Amino acid sequence: PTDIENNFTQSLYTINNTLYIEGLNENSKVTIYNISGIKIYQTTLSSQSTHNVQLSKGIYIAQINNKQHIKTIQFIIK
Repeated sequence: PTDIENNFTQSLYTINNTLYIEGLNENSKVTIYNISGIKIYQTTLSSQSTHNVQLSKGIYIAQINNKQHIKTIQFIIK
């Protein structure tokens, strides 16, 4: 897996065609865009839990907003 660490998520990683998001703060909003900038997924997580998203092969951008910080991460699903 590829780990992407930042100051307000525990981890965000990919295995095969699945993006795993763990350890987000309460009420963190996760939005995923494809490389064309089209929003393909959005959710608000209300507790610290593992969340996974099935994605097709491609380049994506994840935006994580916990009301204190906004972090944008580019990742690839192979």
